[in-house]
Amino acid sequence: MLKELVLIGGIALLASVGPVFAKQSASRARESSYMPARSSPGGYISLSASIGNDQGLADKAKAVTSSRIEVEYNLGFKLKLGSRVLRYMALEVELEYLPGVKAVIEGVTAYNTDIFTGTANLKLYPLNGRIQPYLLIGAGFMNVWLEDSSGSGLSASGPGPAFRAGLGLDLYMTDHLALALDVSYVLPTQQISDLDYLSIGIGIQYKF
Repeated sequence: MLKELVLIGGIALLASVGPVFAKQSASRARESSYMPARSSPGGYISLSASIGNDQGLADKAKAVTSSRIEVEYNLGFKLKLGSRVLRYMALEVELEYLPGVKAVIEGVTAYNTDIFTGTANLKLYPLNGRIQPYLLIGAGFMNVWLEDSSGSGLSASGPGPAFRAGLGLDLYMTDHLALALDVSYVLPTQQISDLDYLSIGIGIQYKF
């Protein structure tokens, strides 16, 4: 009789605690598979103010004059549309417009350029927390409109292939909204190869 009571009690105990353990196991499985939106696959959009620190216009101007040259910059903007295809990798299209980059000679604007660059970028993320640094490499094209007011005959207008390489930092304030910082070097080729520049951007990114 005692054996039967122990057996019945054991069965009743298992029946009462079994669902509890099953529920806890399912909860732990969901927690382990959960991935925050900031790191999960999905699209994003970023809009930033940017400035292009010219690396080539001043050198090109120096080739046609011995006077002192200063380069002035205006704020531009960049738009990024991309997708986090893997936890540690993203693909994006980056469009950047930099108006009114000027070479000033003896206080007079000698050259004025507007620059538009579009590249397809690959981004690699070593970390997936709220602070996400990344490396970037891309390729596309750059178009330059150069106005020569000096009469020197300097010509560097037109489109051409371009490459972009750099690094950045996404600082997530929520799982979807981040402060986006980036620095990249843009290297054009062909007839605009002298108009390379350093691009610096700061803006807001939204992860869907």
